[in-house]
Parts: sequence; C-alpha cells; structure tokens
Amino acid sequence: MQSYLLRPKHPLQFDKIEAADIEPVIRQLVADAKHELEAMGNSPACPEWANTLGALETITEPVELATGIVEHLASIANTPEIRAA
Repeated sequence: MQSYLLRPKHPLQFDKIEAADIEPVIRQLVADAKHELEAMGNSPACPEWANTLGALETITEPVELATGIVEHLASIANTPEIRAA
C-alpha cells in the first residue's frame, strides 16, 4: 500500500490524504507496531531503557503521527468521507 500517511513529510500536505486510505493505513501501522512489540517482548536482551521504553516510543511513533494528522484533518475538513474513515 502506498499512502502519504505512511510517510508524511513536513510541511504536511493534507491534500495528499485520501479518505479511503485512512482506515487501511491506520490498520497497517497498528499491525506493524504490534509485530514489532511482540518481537521486543520476545527479545532475550537484558531490559534497559533503550530496548524497552525507548523502543516503545520508536515503535508507536508512526501510529501516533498518522492518527494525529487524521484528527487534525477531521477538525479542518469535516467531510462525510473523513468522518466515515
């Protein structure tokens, strides 16, 4: 899947976001994060900040960024398509 939401660039270009992409992209990002979290949880490495909380921050950042963009988009372009997504 290719979508601007998967790799947003600054400054944000809201006109490149398609309403039909929102749900599949968020689902993909959550699935990717879940996979990485499972790998992190199965790691035999000694728990340290970098491979626990630091890694958690890195793993969840794409989901947080995409949902934040969508929330902002919904507040400025409240269309039926965006609300449905």
